[in-house]
Order: sequence, then structure tokens, then C-alpha cells
Amino acid sequence: MVIYIDVLLGLNMFVNYFLLLATGGANRTRPPFIRLLLGALTGAAVSLIIFLPPLHFLLDTLFKALWCGVMVLVTFSFKGLRRFLRFYGTFLGMSFSFAGVMLAIWFAFKPQGMAINNFTVYFNVSPVLLILSTVVSYMIIKLVCRFSEKKAANGNIYKLEISMNAHSVCCDALLDTGNSLRDLFSGDPVIVVEYDLIKPLLTKRAQYAFSGGVSASDYAMDEKYRLIPYSAVGKEGFLPAFRPESVCVRLAGKEFKTNKVMIAVSSGPISSEYKALIGNDIAENL
Repeated sequence: MVIYIDVLLGLNMFVNYFLLLATGGANRTRPPFIRLLLGALTGAAVSLIIFLPPLHFLLDTLFKALWCGVMVLVTFSFKGLRRFLRFYGTFLGMSFSFAGVMLAIWFAFKPQGMAINNFTVYFNVSPVLLILSTVVSYMIIKLVCRFSEKKAANGNIYKLEISMNAHSVCCDALLDTGNSLRDLFSGDPVIVVEYDLIKPLLTKRAQYAFSGGVSASDYAMDEKYRLIPYSAVGKEGFLPAFRPESVCVRLAGKEFKTNKVMIAVSSGPISSEYKALIGNDIAENL
């Protein structure tokens, strides 16, 4: 069949864009549009391999795996090996799922407007059908991720106790594998907690500052307080944070106590089921 390069590149760029977008969503990160576009273009470029003679299975697999790593770096940048591997694994899983569906369609129906070579798929379809099918696939991925996240949350609830200024508060905390926040000065991990929960631990001045009553510069110089930059799906900014006197995390009879941690304050509610988010850096100590 005749393969048109413009259709091939447009198809793969469009699909890669949504796969990268879904990868970011699964890891609670929304990269800038320009990075998503560059990552999708990087993936589209490798689709030209469809014009080469069939490659050996292992060589083709290795090349695609390496190129997927390049796409992840272009889109999400490098901010630590653990974070890269998490994003890379997520993207590979979604890519293989998409490729599996395409292969199933090809072997089952042998569509006239479809060609597969070197693990690269080509569709000679109308733009409307392409857009609709990709958007539907993206929505399915989002629903599966949301369901999996909710199911996983049921088994990853920890007991959290925070002590400060001779007071303590306790709550349930969710293990959020996407929480890779760290204090820029000390490198300590960050726990995100609702403001209403930790309000009793703060001085009147800190309460006023954390609630937006004064500018960040009025309290950021205090050694106990920080501004933590964050990036989430659809938004980014800074969370005010403080260093507690101690934090105790408990699960299944085990506990971990430390003061090498920062408490970032969320102005809005996190969830009706838990009031805080902890990362793997805290949970792996249990």
C-alpha cells in the first residue's frame, strides 16, 4: 500500500501527544505544552522506521525502548533517576498497550488502510476518525488510571502524627508515589497537609502568613519556613512549608519518626478520606 509521510508523521505525533499527556496525568504532572509538542515530534520522527526493511525483533525492541527514553526526557526533563524511571515505565506501559490493541486489530480484521512494520503503525484514515478514536482512547486510559489510583489508595493509607510548639495533630495520609517534592535548601522530603489540620500547630504570625495575609517574604526568611515549588496537572506554583519538631508515620504496627522533613500546606482540602500526602521517601523507611 502507499504510505504518505505527512499522514504518517501527523498520526504518530497526535497519538504520541496523548500518550505523553496520559503519562503525565498518571504521575500527577502536567508538562508545558511546548514540551509535550516536542516530545510528540520526537516520537513522530522515529515512525519513519516503517520505511526500512524489517529489523530483527531484539534490535527493533531495543531501539524503540531507547527512543521512548528520549521522548520522556524531552517531555518531562530529568529531575532524578527514580522519577525518570517512574515516568519511563508508565510511558512504556501505555505505549505497549496501544501497540497491542493495534496489532490485535490488524491480525483480527486485516484492515485495508492499515500497515505495520518494525512496530510502527500506519493508518490511512480521515482526520475526524483519527481525532475521535485517539480522544476516546485517551479517555479510557484516564478512567483506568483513576480507577487504579483509587483502588491502590485503599491499601496505602498511613497514620501520620505531626508535632510542633507543644501540640500534636493526627490524620490519615495517602502514599502518593507522584509526590517527589523536596526542600530546595536541605533536600528533605515534603509531606503535603491540609491547612485546617495543622493550623493549631502554627503561631498566630504563621497562621496569618500561611492563610495569605502577608507576602511570602515576610516569613520566608525564618529558618523554619520555606516556599516549596510544585507542579501538578494543570497548575504550578509554590506551597508554604515549615519544619516540624517531629513527624511520626505508622503502618501495620511499624512506625518511623523523624524531623528531617518539611510540611507543605495545602490551602484547600486534599480528600474526604485522608488529609495528607506522603511520598516513597517517607514510606520506604517502614
